[in-house]
Amino acid sequence: MFTHVDAPNEVFDTYGRLVGDIEVTVGGHKVDVNHWLVEQGFAYPTFYSSMNGDEIKAFLALAKTARTKKLPVWKTLAKTIPAFDFDLREPKANETAVLATDKGPVILPKLYRRNTNWSARKKAKITSQNFQKFLSEGSGGKPDTCYEIDDFLKNGVHSARPRNFAEFVEGGKTIKFQPEGLVFGEAPSMLVGADGKPIKAF
Repeated sequence: MFTHVDAPNEVFDTYGRLVGDIEVTVGGHKVDVNHWLVEQGFAYPTFYSSMNGDEIKAFLALAKTARTKKLPVWKTLAKTIPAFDFDLREPKANETAVLATDKGPVILPKLYRRNTNWSARKKAKITSQNFQKFLSEGSGGKPDTCYEIDDFLKNGVHSARPRNFAEFVEGGKTIKFQPEGLVFGEAPSMLVGADGKPIKAF
């Protein structure tokens, strides 16, 4: 696994997830698993403002090929957000039969997580907001910032126009963006040592 960073706090995101590419050696050749998943149509590319233009362009090319071939995730790309199914359960260990019935529309995981959060809050009557309002304000009171891909590649993170992710979901239901069409703002993180103090250098 490798990652291109300038400072320790860039190694992990604000949720403690490692930001990097995974490489494996197959038959004596190095394979970038991140690229392979997108190329084979097993994952949508999701871009973040910490990525550089070359990284993004490489994924765009792979996604374009996978989309053209209508490989797995592109076959079922949703245009609308379906009602949340509270009866779904995570399969138990070795319970693979469910995979054959796992069919239907697929939405970008980032949007799915926000819809899941809102759906649970709505069912528990913690919020009275509709999904559009919830998305606009952000689940933590801070909306998701994003940039249109062409604007970001042309102008960079400091000059591209920041947008609210909710602008690309109409009426809380209609998805008005393509998975590879947005670059999401990355929330800052802080890496701390065992003493609780920030690690500022390698």
